[in-house]
Amino acid sequence: MSGKLSGKVALITGGSRGIGRAAALAFAREGAALIGVHFGANTDAAAATIREIERPGAKAVAIKADLRGGKEATDRLWEQFSRTVSARATPSGARHPTKAPLFRAAFLQGISTNIANPKSIAFYAAVFSSAVPTHVSMPTFFAVLATVGATATCWYGAVALVLSHAAIATAYRRAKAWIDLTCGGLMIALGIRQALR
Repeated sequence: MSGKLSGKVALITGGSRGIGRAAALAFAREGAALIGVHFGANTDAAAATIREIERPGAKAVAIKADLRGGKEATDRLWEQFSRTVSARATPSGARHPTKAPLFRAAFLQGISTNIANPKSIAFYAAVFSSAVPTHVSMPTFFAVLATVGATATCWYGAVALVLSHAAIATAYRRAKAWIDLTCGGLMIALGIRQALR
């Protein structure tokens, strides 16, 4: 065992038999802290896999779910596993010791992702080119820059807070395709309008 997965958690779909079972056992050998073994109907096979995973000292939990419902079914499976992980990691009444570091890591990752996103660069370049005069003083330029930064921070912060609720996140994932189509259509329309002005 190399310990490459030490402290990690994993959810293996179809983990009670065949390739899924082999993957679950491999994760256990690599030191995973908790392994979710998904199964469809064969409870005995799932129980046998759990016993084999836990024999060397790893922890595992069996999760029954019918995944024939597509993305909604897999979302429900993931939410169920996430609740199991949270319940095991944080006892009732205890404070989560890693909440602040996790928040900082997620916040910094979100900032770096948006800064490096070419769509964000193109969007703000378009905003600046249309809203800021060609010859503008440096104080005005930095004021506009600060306003854009504050607006973006408030917007992405609000989105992150709203989508941190499981029910809202699930509803968003269900409607994501239509939301993307609507927003994409609006962006195309605005681009055409800008080009024709």
